[in-house]
Amino acid sequence: MEVRKRVKRKIDEEVERANPFFIKLSDEEYNPDFNDILSKYQKLAKRDIFDEYNISPDKGMLIFLIKPSGSFTDIEFNITLDKKIKEIVAELALDKKGIQIGYTGTYRLHLDDYETLMAALKPIAITSFIGIAVLLLFFFRNPLFILILLVSLLSGILFSFGLTTIVIGQLNSVTSIIASILMGLGIDYGIQFLYRFREEFTRDQDTLRSIKDTIYHTGIASFISALTTTSAFVVLAFSEFRGFSEFGIIATYGILIIAVSMYGVTALQITLLFRLFPSLKNKFLLSAKEQTTSPLLYRFYKKPGLLTLVVLVIVLAISFFNFNPGIRFNYNGRDLMVDNLDSVNLYDEIGDRFDISSDPQVIVVDTLEESEAVFDYMTPVPEEIAGSVDQVVSLWNFVPPKGQQRANLKILKQLRSDMKPVKAGFLKPEQRKYLPVVKKYLNVKEYSLSEVPIYFSSQFTEVKGSKEKGHLVFIYPKVALWHGQKLLKFFDAVGELHYPKLSRRVLNTLLYDSNGHIAVDPIRDRWTQAEERLIVKTLNTYSALQFKNLGLLDGTISFILKTRPFSNLKQARSHKYVSNTAGSLILFANLIKIVQKEGVTAFLVTLILVVIVLILFFRGIVPALISLIPLVLGIFVTLGIMAVFRVQLNFMNVLVFPVIIGYGIQNGIYIYYRFREDHDVIRAMSMVGPAIIASTLTTLVGWSSLLIADQKGLKSIGIVASIGIASSLIIALTLVPAILEIVYRSRKEEEQESKPVGFGEEEPNSSDAVEPPPSRFKTAEVSRTTSPKKKSAKKKTTTSNKTAAKKK
Repeated sequence: MEVRKRVKRKIDEEVERANPFFIKLSDEEYNPDFNDILSKYQKLAKRDIFDEYNISPDKGMLIFLIKPSGSFTDIEFNITLDKKIKEIVAELALDKKGIQIGYTGTYRLHLDDYETLMAALKPIAITSFIGIAVLLLFFFRNPLFILILLVSLLSGILFSFGLTTIVIGQLNSVTSIIASILMGLGIDYGIQFLYRFREEFTRDQDTLRSIKDTIYHTGIASFISALTTTSAFVVLAFSEFRGFSEFGIIATYGILIIAVSMYGVTALQITLLFRLFPSLKNKFLLSAKEQTTSPLLYRFYKKPGLLTLVVLVIVLAISFFNFNPGIRFNYNGRDLMVDNLDSVNLYDEIGDRFDISSDPQVIVVDTLEESEAVFDYMTPVPEEIAGSVDQVVSLWNFVPPKGQQRANLKILKQLRSDMKPVKAGFLKPEQRKYLPVVKKYLNVKEYSLSEVPIYFSSQFTEVKGSKEKGHLVFIYPKVALWHGQKLLKFFDAVGELHYPKLSRRVLNTLLYDSNGHIAVDPIRDRWTQAEERLIVKTLNTYSALQFKNLGLLDGTISFILKTRPFSNLKQARSHKYVSNTAGSLILFANLIKIVQKEGVTAFLVTLILVVIVLILFFRGIVPALISLIPLVLGIFVTLGIMAVFRVQLNFMNVLVFPVIIGYGIQNGIYIYYRFREDHDVIRAMSMVGPAIIASTLTTLVGWSSLLIADQKGLKSIGIVASIGIASSLIIALTLVPAILEIVYRSRKEEEQESKPVGFGEEEPNSSDAVEPPPSRFKTAEVSRTTSPKKKSAKKKTTTSNKTAAKKK
């Protein structure tokens, strides 16, 4: 109507000017401006529909959209696609013409993320390997031991990845760090085996007996450690997020395989070496210095009560920062990527130049009726989701409702009538050339969905050959992949949509037809009581043919006929369709939701499983709780240090916590098991302490090598892992021995205690059952300095061992 008013005013003015008796009283000439009206209708997805190409308003950028036939998650497809595009662009030699070419979008961003990850893994692996080798050389001072451990480690890794090829088939960005975890844990098991084997072999120089005693004692501790560690990963295996679930599955069987490999293959190598090269046996004997307990241990653990108090005060002080300032979760996906990626920068530039997202999400529905209903529901964007959604584009942008078309045709008819007095001779030459175009558009006819050009309609349906059939409605979000909390609001707004089956387009068309053909705004959603009664009457009385003549779709007609009569409009619109939105933003937001939902639950379930395993193997609650000390306090200290240095949690470094659980629990297990052999804290720490330090430091080197990565996600993993593993080690070496001394020093009747698995009465302690033969080194008896408090206990042990020997 507004267009007609402006046109009619101009026509009347021109008719007056053509009158020979017209007297010009003013130089002002009315020239109607339609820019305000055109701006409302000529843009689709914020692109001018009269532009042949996607050109930015400042004319500085042109976009070519490529719609691949494969998924962006298919790396092989993504690499092939990228290669083909760049080959085509290279042939055009556009750079020589001064045209800069860039690539971005979901496919390119995902490929960049993958390529930077793969590029980072090689230097990380080399750094980790060199660091571990140097540390092992420092602790063992013999390249032979390093070679033995590396062969066993490589065997376990190859077997694990071979099984992964069969079970899963590939790695992803989450599971790509699994090799580091398996290497770290594998080295741990190998170091524990080698330290204990050398101790047993020094005592009696019987290879098979030493291997047996090593596996029987330290091996059981390692097996329990493997079970508790896999408990954490088993929980991840049930995650809804595929990356986490595959990570949990691979880690679960990988840890068990690597543990068996480090014991079995290492033992096999030693046996073969001793048979082929008997002279190498001397290399495995402990030196006198290695057998002698350091005086520093006596001084360090002299006052266990004071040591416990000091450590607990420090732990509590650090843990305070968990509450102030506290730990925050970083939802910004960009903080996991490499800085200044071209694809990311271009993604931002497109958003700035075109004022719209270059990564639209899509609602896929089965029928045209659903696509019309969801488009109607989202156009204009409802106020409650306007902060997340910018625009919705569908096939229905090109097809106004029948009621609106007929109302517009009325206006066009009036305009034709208004134009009758206008003759070509009245017009100026620059105006005259537009007259045929005007007449053409004044004589347009009503059209239906089937008459939309195939160029437009094909963009909203499945591609040829696709197994999936349906119709697409595109949502242009106001958020990007790295907008964190805003991304969650977007997911809540459009992740699952419930919308009426009877759209406003349908209801307003019925109102137009039944109310004297008075023009009705098709997006109107409020009606008077009289209008509502009229709409309901139409719904209940019109025939299928009448509905068809008004342009209603077959499915909508069928629904009305089957569901009526309707008592009121509210009841008529209570029937809903349900649709889900898909796209990279939805996937990432869903990942956030999964982490939020499963994080605390996974940790609690893991803790319960670990406690159950410890109680079953330790046969007591007290030793299980003591072994948990490094784990629980280690996590508190880790979070406290992270809070102090403003290290935030994110989607990648949360995977480290199952690893921290594994390392936190295993050190306590090794210390407790060794302590139960002699009931002497000093002796236990003298023998198992170096193995724990060596294994944990090599692991620490492996994880800290992630700090050299350019990708910030990997770097954050290295930071959190280093803090967590170091914290657990320090607590294990200080607090666990002190508490063991406090708890067990008052227990005189050791025979009445529940013995953990590995301490059966039938199997004597290897440390006492076999008499050590003469050796060029000091015997184990020399180094076994027993404190006065333990003499009575040692006599009892010796007596019982002699009895066992006679029975044999």
